[in-house]
Amino acid sequence: MRRTAYRRLWSAALLAPLVISCGDGTMPEPNPPAEELPPDPPLCATPPAATTVAGTCKGPSGDPLPCDAAHRFCKEKYAIAHEAGMTRVELRGNYRPLGWDVGYPLKLSSDGKTWEGELYLPNGRESEVKFVVNGNDWRDDPSPSHPGSKFTASCDKAPIATCDKQPMGDAITCAETLPPSGDFDWRDTVMYFTFVDRFYNGDKANDKPLTQNKAERPGDYVGGDYAGIMRKIDDGYFASLGVNALWVTVPFDNPDYLSPIDPKADKRQVGGHAYSGYHGYWPMDQWPKSGPRVEEHFGTESELKDLVARAHRKGIKVLFDYAMVHVHEQSPVYKAHAAALDLKGLPVLSADRKTILDASGKPAWFWPNVALNEDLTPILKNGMTQECICSSDAANPCQWDGTKENPLIGTRCAFQGYLPHWNYDVADALNYSLDAAVRLLRDTDADGYRADAVKHISEKWYKGLRARFLQEFPNKRIFVTGETYDFGNRDNLKRFVDSATMLDGQFDFPLRANLASAVLSRGNTGKHLPMWELAEFARTNDTYYGCGQVGAMPPVMSPWIGNHDVVRPIHIAENDPLFDEWSGGKDSDPTKERTWSNLPEQPQGPEAYERLGNAFAFLLTSPGAPLIYYGDEYGLAGGGDPDNRRVLFWSDGTLRGAVTSCHQLALFDRVKKLGQIRKSHPALRRGIRQTLEVSDELWVYQMATQKTWQGQAPETLYIAINRSDLPQTACALPSGKLKELIGDTTIAGPAIVIPPRQTRIFLAE
Repeated sequence: MRRTAYRRLWSAALLAPLVISCGDGTMPEPNPPAEELPPDPPLCATPPAATTVAGTCKGPSGDPLPCDAAHRFCKEKYAIAHEAGMTRVELRGNYRPLGWDVGYPLKLSSDGKTWEGELYLPNGRESEVKFVVNGNDWRDDPSPSHPGSKFTASCDKAPIATCDKQPMGDAITCAETLPPSGDFDWRDTVMYFTFVDRFYNGDKANDKPLTQNKAERPGDYVGGDYAGIMRKIDDGYFASLGVNALWVTVPFDNPDYLSPIDPKADKRQVGGHAYSGYHGYWPMDQWPKSGPRVEEHFGTESELKDLVARAHRKGIKVLFDYAMVHVHEQSPVYKAHAAALDLKGLPVLSADRKTILDASGKPAWFWPNVALNEDLTPILKNGMTQECICSSDAANPCQWDGTKENPLIGTRCAFQGYLPHWNYDVADALNYSLDAAVRLLRDTDADGYRADAVKHISEKWYKGLRARFLQEFPNKRIFVTGETYDFGNRDNLKRFVDSATMLDGQFDFPLRANLASAVLSRGNTGKHLPMWELAEFARTNDTYYGCGQVGAMPPVMSPWIGNHDVVRPIHIAENDPLFDEWSGGKDSDPTKERTWSNLPEQPQGPEAYERLGNAFAFLLTSPGAPLIYYGDEYGLAGGGDPDNRRVLFWSDGTLRGAVTSCHQLALFDRVKKLGQIRKSHPALRRGIRQTLEVSDELWVYQMATQKTWQGQAPETLYIAINRSDLPQTACALPSGKLKELIGDTTIAGPAIVIPPRQTRIFLAE
């Protein structure tokens, strides 16, 4: 096989040798022979060096540039009298593109009489603003200065000194805390989501076919396993990215079974595609005492334990994905404890009609797939019972988040008819699951869990889990983070976050919505937010989930940009973006399927990769535990589920079908650099964020610590993100010499030109 100088150059750029192929949207065969390798990709034109140069922020007369009226923001004060029972007051409105969904929190005055805050409203435009008390009590402004809820701000005679720079309020902060001596601080985490089957095929011996006919290629096993993850642990791949925690998909045994092909039986899949349990989310059980426990396609129980041990030797924590909401219908535990149904298809109830019974007359461990009211009476339609599949259809009684009349329905509905839902109101079912969760960690020495689909089960599970961990692991902090799939309502996530009693944190879906809209997407789509919108959201969001109790670890939220349920972020960053998060449709057009067919190709040119690099810069300079979804570090292509789970690594150490251009390699180098910068600077992990200047296109903020940590003195770093396709001048940086950490150069502030679609990180010398 030929080896060109160019191929040798590319190979040297990665930790493992690369053999590059041009992706066509299809999945390659596992371990193709060498003679089938495609030719080298075309050489990317060498882009000009992304230099950072000194700029100017003054007009010809030396005065600040004036702002025209259209770009002014007017400061308006809002206040509402405190009443008994008020615990939280926000301002929501149309003054921000996402303002009705995400609020601005007010502070209770020192005398406890009023809730107060300031908004910056667009000059000359009517804005509608309402108070929201305790998350659901909406009120008009009683002040005569803002009659009703609508108000037109005017600040024509008070221009902002620096043109088009949105003034920001003070940072909302928590008291700076340090972890107990010798204890790992999860705020120092960079997490990597290893989707086992799609990451790396390290052992061909476990590439076993299903017992039934093979599933369709995008939804079938392709060979990834624990052996592959261990190989990349050993060769330092994760360490090169600054990663020190792995999120590993569900380890439980899954059935050798294909999903129903009948679209009526499988509402989730478009067109009734057949797929297997390659993803791990069809558990047969939750780590039982005996019997099959580990998915055999992924490896053995011994290999799973070895994976954890190898990770620990490299200073890497391991979190298992824990599927606690449902099991598969073929599961023995389900068959033994399923709800009994009468001849009318209704659940059999106890004599007092308060408990659903199984076939033996004991309380059933699983909810029946029947829509029920809170009193367990059936929800009928035309006199007929209805199945209870989670839905967004307003006509369906089983909503993802429940209904106003029946809020519990969101904790009972099934994801699919073949995935029965646990009922943890039954004490025996709850204890069975909690025992299994403790047993899995004891057996493997893993460090915690990513809890799947948090909002779909009772809080009893999370509170019981935390209590068990405090009892069973008194000398080890077991970290539990969660997934609450909600891009708009922060309170839906917050209600589960309490490091003392429930979850340590969650993956921050609302932040991701703002980040994708402001940094990645383009201005002609209708989903494009100005950078000041992201800045203001981050200002409130950094502490929105609380500061933690005295002596306890503060909440650790996870900023993220890609995962296994949404379109790959590289396609949001394209000039012609994909937006539909769930199905992968083009601009939410259901006729343009992007899940099993019409799959998006790997973007060409540098623009999308540079925008994604900016998104990673935000993630890795933000507090919390940022997440890297496998392949996003290269800008891997992929539409909706299952196309967002394309193959990455293969057993010969190459990246076949994953890396097709030097633009991907440039992104990879950028993510590695950002990961190492974060690792070296505590301010980027635990610091307080303060916006210095922000406009539609440019955001400059600092991250600062006040306390010494592990011998490192307090520090301040300055981050400038330019999402524009044109250079932007940052005016608010410190004067004097600044070390630019990404390019390893030195430049003098305060006015510095940031190149198009680039981020710069500065440290005052």
